[in-house]
Amino acid sequence: KNPVFQSYLREDEAGRLAGSNVPKDGDNLRINVTTAEERDLLIRQELNYSFDLKSVNESLVRLTLVYFQDSIWLVLMLHHTIADGSSM
Repeated sequence: KNPVFQSYLREDEAGRLAGSNVPKDGDNLRINVTTAEERDLLIRQELNYSFDLKSVNESLVRLTLVYFQDSIWLVLMLHHTIADGSSM
């Protein structure tokens, strides 16, 4: 397991954001949908998700597997602080 994907952001005493490794049970999300409309709505909701950086229980990576008919859709959301080097 990559430790970056196990990381969280916390605010320090000076109000700055800093990385923190807080143990948390990872829970990947598997969702079965029955219609294309249901699938599209779920994917839109995931794409509009806002990360709560003040929560120690908030992962900076979200993985959703959407099962629809004979296909599986992977929705992978990464907070930009772990996705691009210039943010750190």
